[in-house]
Amino acid sequence: DNAGVTATVLTGGRSVRFDVSGVDQNNVPFSGSVTIRLFEDVAPLLTQRVIDLITSGYYNGKIFHRVTDLLGAGPQD
Repeated sequence: DNAGVTATVLTGGRSVRFDVSGVDQNNVPFSGSVTIRLFEDVAPLLTQRVIDLITSGYYNGKIFHRVTDLLGAGPQD
């Protein structure tokens, strides 16, 4: 797990922001944010699932290797 990752649902529309910090493979520190716009009219079930996961704290502390992992990620249990 990575304590430097937090996820929040943003107000004023359906967007989520992931705040990320840590060190890379060369031990160089980094930090930044990834904001993802959710299109509820195109994918309502996925949008709600992502929001539910964020609200439950599922993504907090997770390690993301690629953004594409994030887009389809969810608990496998």
